[in-house]
Amino acid sequence: GDTVRHAALVGRAYLSLSTRLLRAGRDEEATATLRTAERFLTRSGERENVGAAQSMLLEGAFVRGDAAGGYAAGWRTLTTLRERRHAVWRHNALYVLAREAGADGLAHAAAQAHDEDVLAASGTGRAFELVEALLARARFHAARGRAEAARADVEHARRLLPTVAEGNARDWNAAD
Repeated sequence: GDTVRHAALVGRAYLSLSTRLLRAGRDEEATATLRTAERFLTRSGERENVGAAQSMLLEGAFVRGDAAGGYAAGWRTLTTLRERRHAVWRHNALYVLAREAGADGLAHAAAQAHDEDVLAASGTGRAFELVEALLARARFHAARGRAEAARADVEHARRLLPTVAEGNARDWNAAD
């Protein structure tokens, strides 16, 4: 494609390719492709898609064991998406950051990220994301001995579960 006139299209194509590469376990190629997608999407002003690329870079960094890179990518993602408080990619970034912060013993940061994730997911208009965020926060509460808070999140998620579209996403949430 014409990278000058159609930067958004080229950026989205790279974003799609990177997803395929990640699923195939080709992390190095996927990371390079994501950085290219981020560059073209930034040039075209597609902030939400820039956030998508950054969110995927964030998750990849943590998968590779690069916590510093993951937290830095998280900061970039949340900064990019700060005006899109209910973007699905913001939920994804907060979900990963909350999980990783909890695993790293950063309980206060994890609690803040979980709470913000539930708020972000609640505004997406998609029940799957909200159920996912509630269950993640419930696990966090349970691990810290906060049984009542965990139970409240699980009950909220349970009430929402029938509104999640049938299929793998609903089955995954139901099992969780």
